[in-house]
Amino acid sequence: MEISELPIRRPVAVTLLALGVLIFGLVAYRVLPVAPLPRVDFPMVQVSASLPGADPGTMAATVAAPLERRLGQIAGLEEMTSASTVGGVNITLQFDLARDIRGATKDVLAAISAAREDLPTNLPFPPSARRVNPADAPIMILALTSEQFSVARLFEFADGVVGQRISQVAGVSQANVAGASRSAIRVRWNPAAVALAGIGSEEVRGAIGQGNVAMAKGSLSGPWGQYGVETNDQVAEAEAMASLVVKQRAGGSVNLGQLGSVREDFENARMAGWAGVTPAVLVAVYKQADA
Repeated sequence: MEISELPIRRPVAVTLLALGVLIFGLVAYRVLPVAPLPRVDFPMVQVSASLPGADPGTMAATVAAPLERRLGQIAGLEEMTSASTVGGVNITLQFDLARDIRGATKDVLAAISAAREDLPTNLPFPPSARRVNPADAPIMILALTSEQFSVARLFEFADGVVGQRISQVAGVSQANVAGASRSAIRVRWNPAAVALAGIGSEEVRGAIGQGNVAMAKGSLSGPWGQYGVETNDQVAEAEAMASLVVKQRAGGSVNLGQLGSVREDFENARMAGWAGVTPAVLVAVYKQADA
């Protein structure tokens, strides 16, 4: 029997069968999951490092290059891209689709640990690694504004409280805080004043580093017991930083404030966020793939 004989011999049955398939398709179409960005899981890891004040060339030579040498030895790595900016570097690693992302992340962390001896000693924070998906997009962006507190205070609050609390919500994968950076003390010295005082730029840099560290001071011991000596040499205010002694000489001391300006600022003054025309701190919320 040819395939065309069945509709001729059984027209009612074939018509009912076609209607059944049509109705089933209409019902199934209404319950199909639809997403603007479909779930596509790529085994990708992003490594980030920061060194405030460094130009892109310095970041590429002293931070990105040592990391790339270690990261390039990881098995299953298909592509590695690096972008160096002012004070920061981002390295994106894409692994083979058959590579487990958890195992790849562990290998990346091990490579970062192995590269620490080649990295600059003045990195404020060690390089960090996190899993990324190019198909991810934030489902919500919150803007924090205030008429009473500065943007730096808002950033500290968002980074230390809001972002962490939102990350703990079920279904949320991460919450990225942007629009500002941590507060810091910015020092700008005048080359003419430094030269007139007979001081080199590296001498000023060394004085700032030595006068703003937290180091062990030792202990006091005797028949009455033993006590640890604890002092905090880290400077938290611009006024204290301005009074830092750079050089001692017979006529008196040369303070940092006499060589230029010392003021409160941000670690990255080129980062800003806005809600309309109001400065704001932004919190981007990302959902988990199956949420």
